[in-house]
Amino acid sequence: MPVSPLRVPHVDSRGRQGQFVDQTAPFQKTERGSVTWSAGLQIDTDGARGAGDRTHQSTTSLTVQGRSADASVTPYVALPPSVAKAAGLQLGDLVKVTYKGTSAWAIFADSSDDRGSRKLGEGSPALHSALGHPLRSLNDGLDDVVSFEAFPGSAAKLGVLANGFPDAAAARSFGARLEAAQPAPVDSFDSTPR
Repeated sequence: MPVSPLRVPHVDSRGRQGQFVDQTAPFQKTERGSVTWSAGLQIDTDGARGAGDRTHQSTTSLTVQGRSADASVTPYVALPPSVAKAAGLQLGDLVKVTYKGTSAWAIFADSSDDRGSRKLGEGSPALHSALGHPLRSLNDGLDDVVSFEAFPGSAAKLGVLANGFPDAAAARSFGARLEAAQPAPVDSFDSTPR
């Protein structure tokens, strides 16, 4: 599937935003309008009831009817605001996450800080569970390659948050509806006989 680079602002190690740079990796915009990247998948327990990771907050950036997503129930990803803006993502948009051949659907529900590539792959414990990765501790993430495909505008298009936050089954159902509505990837191989 042909891709084009996504313009993402460069952020230094102190969080200062500089010039925009063309990122040929890790971010790619596909012909069907989605944005893809690969990273590890660290734990984000924001919004979870009870104990959390070392940077735990009681709320998520996305709220529905005054409530935050519960990280133990809602499969979600966290992204730096500069990346979400450059990709055209809004809170609630769907993200397909794939790890070792297993895919799960999540929503973009929390913001991470703009420093460091580790912040490009953060997900709730519910997302880790949906990917078949049982957590041994709240600081147990995936350092292996995890693939992400985000769909700008999908929350509004599908009414993802109309009934509150989706659990894993509801996110999977929204993902299936989204994929059914997406055009098939373009195959550049021409099989026409000559």
